[in-house]
This record gives sequence, structure tokens and C-alpha cells, in this order.
Amino acid sequence: YPIFQKRRRSKNRRRKKKKQRKKQTKNIDLTKGSLSFYYKPMYAADANDVSHALVVIGNDIYSLPNLILMESDTLSVTVTDANYNTYGTASAWRAPLWKARQWVTIRVEWDSAVKNNQ
Repeated sequence: YPIFQKRRRSKNRRRKKKKQRKKQTKNIDLTKGSLSFYYKPMYAADANDVSHALVVIGNDIYSLPNLILMESDTLSVTVTDANYNTYGTASAWRAPLWKARQWVTIRVEWDSAVKNNQ
């Protein structure tokens, strides 16, 4: 019969991954920056209200600070700093931003020093 033993190596891997994630969140300036990427969804933007987290910069959606680019009934970007100050914007509700299986370029720019109406 096989004998199963606990792996010590797996705990070390988890610790290393946590350290790597923490280091990665420090490599971006959430006060000012930009992000651009190509995206080819299998769904139309105005098809339904299913939430899709396209980009999450930070440890996860619930840890601060973070930047979240979500698509559901709107395409929205939200930046939340370590003091729970939240800045964001969103497209019109159910806007036809893309069709299914269509390549699109998504660009996001943010600057916390700029006032809302500029």
C-alpha cells in the first residue's frame, strides 16, 4: 500500500507565491498611469449582465490598494487606494462597445491629481 506523507515543499511554494504577489502590487503607481491591451471576448458587450473581471491589479478584488477593470452591464474602471478613497468611471449602460469574437483595444488612463470634470 502506498504511504502518503505531507509535502513540506508545497507550503514553501505558497509562501513564495504570496511574497511574489505582494512584490508585484508595489510595481505600479495607482496615483497615475495607463494600461492598454487587446481583448477578444466570446460575448457581445451588451449581451447580458454577467460580470467579467478583465484586469485586477493588486492582490485581489477585496484587498487594497487595487485597480479593477470590470465588464457587466457597463465597462468600468475603479481605483481604490489604501485609505479607501475610490475613483472610477464607467461606460453607458448596455453600450454596444464590441461584438462577440471581435478584437478590441481597451485603454485606461488614470491620474488622481486631475479633478473629475477635466
